[in-house]
Amino acid sequence: MASQAGALVNGVKLLPNAIINKNTDLLNKIFQQFLLPRVVLLGFTGLFALVTTFFDPALSLRWWGLLGLLLFAFALAVPDDLVTKENIKSVRLLPLIFIMMIMNFFRIKGADKHFIHTQKGINEK
Repeated sequence: MASQAGALVNGVKLLPNAIINKNTDLLNKIFQQFLLPRVVLLGFTGLFALVTTFFDPALSLRWWGLLGLLLFAFALAVPDDLVTKENIKSVRLLPLIFIMMIMNFFRIKGADKHFIHTQKGINEK
């Protein structure tokens, strides 16, 4: 996520020049950096649907419809052999994963400046 955020910041600086020069490849890459991870997109859409239900019920119908379409699109993207009881049960963890990803957004500052080493070996307890 840190590298995506860093690439987005660098890409935004190049955006005006890419538009003037009609550099569609660079524009495509810059707009790809704007895309949120799927879990975050799903979480924010559900959150907006829930919040607008209380403040503007008419507007909330659009958000609930968008959430339904998003869930339908994600369901279509999952191959049949991956639809198992264990995977269906793991959907319950999505709210927790969403919260953890949002927390990680605030902890990525400087993560693209240094290498984070992966621990090697077996942890004995």
